[in-house]
Amino acid sequence: VVGVASAFATAVMWLCSFIVCLAFRGLQSTLGASGVFALFAVFCFLCFLFVTLLVPETKGKSVDEVLELLGVEARSVKRAPKEFVNSAAT
Repeated sequence: VVGVASAFATAVMWLCSFIVCLAFRGLQSTLGASGVFALFAVFCFLCFLFVTLLVPETKGKSVDEVLELLGVEARSVKRAPKEFVNSAAT
């Protein structure tokens, strides 16, 4: 699960970077350089508000506690067999 989630997050990051690179020149000719960076700053501030207000803190919580916090039933989540988890830790 961690590998798939990490790969998905990386793909989304590269896609967003690609979109920013494509949009920069057009926005720069319309808004000017300072206008583009102000627009990006507004997006960053909105993302900060989203994370601060809507994303729950999961530090120090077990997987079951995180699933409960997110409203997901623990039975509906596929988990690796214990022998696989124990062998991967060594």
